[in-house]
Amino acid sequence: MNWGEEAQARLAQVATCSTTEDGVSRLPFSAEHDSALLMIREWMERAGLEAEMTVSGTLIGRNTERDGPALMLGSHQDSVPNGGRYDGIMGVLLPCLALERMHGEGRAPRMPIEVVAFADEEGVRFPTALIGPRALAGTLDHQCWICWMQMAFPLLKPCVISAGNQISLVPCADDLKTFVALLRSISSKDRFSNSGAWR
Repeated sequence: MNWGEEAQARLAQVATCSTTEDGVSRLPFSAEHDSALLMIREWMERAGLEAEMTVSGTLIGRNTERDGPALMLGSHQDSVPNGGRYDGIMGVLLPCLALERMHGEGRAPRMPIEVVAFADEEGVRFPTALIGPRALAGTLDHQCWICWMQMAFPLLKPCVISAGNQISLVPCADDLKTFVALLRSISSKDRFSNSGAWR
């Protein structure tokens, strides 16, 4: 398998989970979010991970073959209106692909691995930006949690049911060894297409 081509194909597919064709518009807990969850869950399962949803809306795929603090990889799957098709979601896909290749070759990670897809990082739909990372880090303030439970959580339940997930408690940061997010520095040499996606 050409893993680069596979990555591009999956990114193109999940980019269709959008309310616009000009860039990607995928708001948290929308129908587009629901469709993307199904794809991400499949990526995780192909990588040998067990997927579950937390109360903060984060989809987590876990490799449970090892004991001890976990290495967490991932990013967010929601977007700003007309965002780039790689923004956030590429940081979810690439760890899944790496683990899928290891899984297919019969190689097991040396420590527990978790791949996360945060649901509401951008804060476009609700005033609860970074809800997943803040819940994970234990820095979520009481007022934000109340806002989340009143506005966003009722919309989470249909997504969980249709994606075949179970809601679990937010994991504790003490159970993590390291969190790695995929970032890309932008320089003046970078060019953008009309849709805002990196060329």
